[in-house]
Amino acid sequence: MRKAPFIAKDMSIEARKFLYAAAFWAVAADEELKKEEQEWLVEQFGEEGMTKSLNEFVSLESSRFFEVFDNCARAMSEDDQRRIYPRLEQWLRSCLESDSGLPESEQQVIQKLKDRLQLEDEIGRLSGSNAINAGRSPVQTLSLASGARSSSGGSCETRILSGHTGEVTSVDVSRDGKYVLSGAEDGTVRLWDFETGDAVKVFKGHEAGVGDVRFFLGGRRAVSGDRFGQIRLWNMETGKAEWTSDQKKLGGITGLAVDSEGKSGAFSSDIGMAGVLDLGKGNVVRTFGEKKRGALHDVDISMDGRFVLAGGDDKSLRIWDTASGSERMVFEGHEDGVISVCFSSDGKQVLSGSRDNSVRLWNADTGEELRLFGGHTFSVYSVSFSPDGLRVMSAGWDHTVKIWDARTGVQKISLESLNSRFSSAVFHPGGRHVIAGGSDKAVHVISLVL
Repeated sequence: MRKAPFIAKDMSIEARKFLYAAAFWAVAADEELKKEEQEWLVEQFGEEGMTKSLNEFVSLESSRFFEVFDNCARAMSEDDQRRIYPRLEQWLRSCLESDSGLPESEQQVIQKLKDRLQLEDEIGRLSGSNAINAGRSPVQTLSLASGARSSSGGSCETRILSGHTGEVTSVDVSRDGKYVLSGAEDGTVRLWDFETGDAVKVFKGHEAGVGDVRFFLGGRRAVSGDRFGQIRLWNMETGKAEWTSDQKKLGGITGLAVDSEGKSGAFSSDIGMAGVLDLGKGNVVRTFGEKKRGALHDVDISMDGRFVLAGGDDKSLRIWDTASGSERMVFEGHEDGVISVCFSSDGKQVLSGSRDNSVRLWNADTGEELRLFGGHTFSVYSVSFSPDGLRVMSAGWDHTVKIWDARTGVQKISLESLNSRFSSAVFHPGGRHVIAGGSDKAVHVISLVL
């Protein structure tokens, strides 16, 4: 075997987790851990680290593994990515390649791993980011002002709301447009003044990364959920949690939604469960889903609270009746897991984003696919309708936020970031701004050129 270009146990905790996930993907492809590969893993991670990580990944189903792999990649700092990505293929080859060369099957495994990471593009981005960062302050380099472009070539003014120390996983805006809410992998929820960009409050209490946040009751309250299954309801004025609901047995929280009256909420989890919450007390009223289908990644609830929508690893979207618990509709057509979902305001249409890089519009009553929005080059992590329902927006790991004409499917605007892969994006109620968050740990408030 070739000498490895670096030793994994010398890296940060986040980098070690990612590297073990990458190594596991490579060595587990033929379902046989060779003696040389085992020795290499021990050399790279230590005996204890190798055994602990191996047990952790062996227990995962294949679809769940890819979610964990993606999360490990997202958790790394850009400094770690710069150290690892240019030499990642060489590092993997040092494990897999024997004197007789790398078999074609293992070359294909490495190529699939590279494709999932968009490795060449990421290396180019990180290299470009280095050049741009030279001589600039950290805040300036986060700005999208020079990196956000409309598809017609125009530029978009951007304000950066900085303060989170982990990836921003979710953003929301109050109904009156005065406040922005964000949740992040640092375990905090932050409230921002939309006009000034000032941080109004920081809500602490989650012991794990926050998976989703949602305003309700006109922005006077908010709900957040974390990776350990804890859901909290926050009072925006006092900054205190009015209740905490521990749903660990139902899995880590991946998505949250609230009906128009702020009485009922919905959640989705990483073990394939969805549920309805009484927002007054924090108790679970009803649950849906089956663990055998894999993780659910996002959820929405109709404005009247009658229906819950969720999508997940089984490539489908499902609607349940909240009163009876019965499954009302299944939407099939995506070629990979569904990561983001939402209802239109009238409940007649459904929007979804997927790991197959597509956004799809569906008839909520018939399950018919109405429109396919193509153009993303990597997973779509967020979808939403504009306030007037005439446009749809998607945001993804290809560093873009895209806005489409909902009736024609024509892409109107594409916002591109040099520094951030986007996990969440919403329209401001006025319709002329987008609030987005992602891997650069910042909230972006973008003025649209329409």
